[in-house]
Amino acid sequence: MQEQLKSMEAEALARLAEVQDLTALEEWRTGYLGRKGRLAQILRGLGQLGREDRPLVGKTANEVKEALEAALHELKAALAQAEMEAALAA
Repeated sequence: MQEQLKSMEAEALARLAEVQDLTALEEWRTGYLGRKGRLAQILRGLGQLGREDRPLVGKTANEVKEALEAALHELKAALAQAEMEAALAA
């Protein structure tokens, strides 16, 4: 499951790099971090793990979520700034 989380993180960050506007960013957010997103789907399987594996996988999941959220907020700020500058220029 940890490998699944790490590969999902790499895929999500790669797709995030392709996002060009706030609409696409919101679609990315719901697809990966939303209630029915990829991360939530992976975490639903957490209960099927053994007791000794859950804390480690849970920690990895939290790290992945935090990394994705940080990247999301950083790009959101950059895109909002770019849109504001474009509006001012027009």
